[in-house]
Amino acid sequence: MPSIFKPASVEPVDLRARIGIVACAVLLALMTAVAISRAVAAKATPPVHAVKIENMKFSPAALTVFVGDRIEFKNDDLVPHTATAKPSTAFDSGLVMPGESWVLIAKSAGRFSYTCTFHPMMIGEIIVEKRR
Repeated sequence: MPSIFKPASVEPVDLRARIGIVACAVLLALMTAVAISRAVAAKATPPVHAVKIENMKFSPAALTVFVGDRIEFKNDDLVPHTATAKPSTAFDSGLVMPGESWVLIAKSAGRFSYTCTFHPMMIGEIIVEKRR
């Protein structure tokens, strides 16, 4: 009994067309990967740097960070402290009680000296640089 199905005719596909299709697929995949990596980088959380307040001093006494980074001042001392820039218009933590923390976001480049308003012998410096 003869088959009712006829084999489909196979027409040769132009090699240039195949190369073009593959090249377009690769380009699309590459563009997608770049877009995803940019989105992830834009949403990346800036680093957090720690300044420990203990034994009536800031540690480290000098810290270099980048604009957008966060600096966490953790009071591990027995008494309240502040982290107050000189002049205080740059930043002021207010009262940081023992066991508490205060976070500063570095918003602009520059050198910022700071002290504890209760204990002026406690001094520190934050150097904020622009990312390259």
